[in-house]
Amino acid sequence: QRFQGARGTWGRNSLIRKLDGSWLMPVYNESLKAIGHQSEYSMLFRKAPASPVLPFEGGWSTQPFPGSSFLVQPSVVRLRPGQPRLRAYFRDRRAAWIYTAVSEDDGATWSTPTATSLPNNNAGIHATALKSGAVAIVYNNMAGQTKHNLRNHLAVSLSDDGGETFTITRHLEDHANATAMSDGLVGGVGPTTCNCYSYPTMTQTQDGLIHIAYTWQRRTIKYTRISEQWIRSSAVTAVFV
Repeated sequence: QRFQGARGTWGRNSLIRKLDGSWLMPVYNESLKAIGHQSEYSMLFRKAPASPVLPFEGGWSTQPFPGSSFLVQPSVVRLRPGQPRLRAYFRDRRAAWIYTAVSEDDGATWSTPTATSLPNNNAGIHATALKSGAVAIVYNNMAGQTKHNLRNHLAVSLSDDGGETFTITRHLEDHANATAMSDGLVGGVGPTTCNCYSYPTMTQTQDGLIHIAYTWQRRTIKYTRISEQWIRSSAVTAVFV
């Protein structure tokens, strides 16, 4: 559905509920990307507490993230339940690093994004706050634009300091020296097999399991469920479905 008049505005990651009951929707605008990625930026759509999320059309106000040129597809997490501190993570069009920004007032104002220590190859990411208090982020653990947009390393990392640093990483997919394979096109788009694992999304359920879905080989959606323990301990085996 149409959210606002500005063309080229897209949503990618989860909505978040403000403490007053209103909604924040992280989006990005690429209407001017033809003149360069520096013209792309991220913003938040806001909807008042009394307004239902559905239907999406109408009722949203707009708040740009300051200094978010080159940064798109923001993922916003509340670090602690009932607390106003939020943290956003961004995909980097320059294919260098995942960036982050912080709000201390429940999304009313934001710091200027800065680079984290996690690499980004201009590919989608998703973050969530776990019940333990850790922040988890799923992403392609590689930097730099790759030939045929190969995304052959997909990882999940944990932060124990409010999303500031990520010291624990475990791979979901890890295929070294991957190359694109031409085995036909799908709808004029290809290759269809390329060791590509991308656009992940993640959530944690009440039983503590972490559920992750992502594009697999540009052919289908792959679903996996893991635990925080599995991420922290290489001795634990993941359950792939």
